[in-house]
Amino acid sequence: MIGGWLEGEGKRRGYPGALLVGYYDTGKFVYAGKVGTGFSDATLDKLNQLLKPLAIDKSPYDAGSPPRAAQFVKPKVVAEFEFVEWTRGGQLRAPSFKGFRIDKKASEVVREGG
Repeated sequence: MIGGWLEGEGKRRGYPGALLVGYYDTGKFVYAGKVGTGFSDATLDKLNQLLKPLAIDKSPYDAGSPPRAAQFVKPKVVAEFEFVEWTRGGQLRAPSFKGFRIDKKASEVVREGG
């Protein structure tokens, strides 16, 4: 689940350089880290279209510490990420964007993979 993004640099300026992701745990939206790889140019365009209208001023996360420079969004866009493991701090290690999950509701996003 996407809860925000950090602006990219260079050719990614104005586009998401990294997504801030999370999951629901007993009704609370928990920050799980940032994902900065796996995006094609077409994916970046789609992310811009989906995320900009969902912009909010405050963090949507109930737990965890997302970066202060983040641009937060309402957690409505569900995506799939591949990662090596969960860190002891509860964040994704070496995550990569794999695609959008239009078949899954935001409320169904929970921690998976251990």
